[in-house]
Amino acid sequence: MNPTPAELQNAKHEQIDWEKKVESAKVLDVARLEEVTDGEVEFVQELLDAFDESSTSDVNNIIKAIGSSDTKTLKLSAHSMKGACLSMGLNRAGTLCFFIEKGAEGLLEQEVYNGLNSNVSKQLEALHENLVSAKAAIQNYMQNVSEK
Repeated sequence: MNPTPAELQNAKHEQIDWEKKVESAKVLDVARLEEVTDGEVEFVQELLDAFDESSTSDVNNIIKAIGSSDTKTLKLSAHSMKGACLSMGLNRAGTLCFFIEKGAEGLLEQEVYNGLNSNVSKQLEALHENLVSAKAAIQNYMQNVSEK
């Protein structure tokens, strides 16, 4: 079922302020990471390794989906990555994935695709930069915990 004109307009409007919402999210929510791992550095490293593997696959799928206008794969890959990010406390990256997923929901018609594609591309670029920052934050966390 195609979205109504009002839903399309809302999708366009929601994309405008994604940068503000992303900036307000924490790069790393240490409390969430500690909740998931019980503060065990070895487990944090295992999660980070698994995340590296899955996020690489998800990002590659997102890139391919954008190139082929495959909104289903774009939405599923962004959703998958959002869950992985948020479960580890990578709130900023998770928020970026949320907006990529929202963009995919609005990509159901060509005119919306044309209008939002540049946002999705910008979001993907921001996601890549944020993943680098998030991984550095986790490494810093592990180093600080190990030194205690």
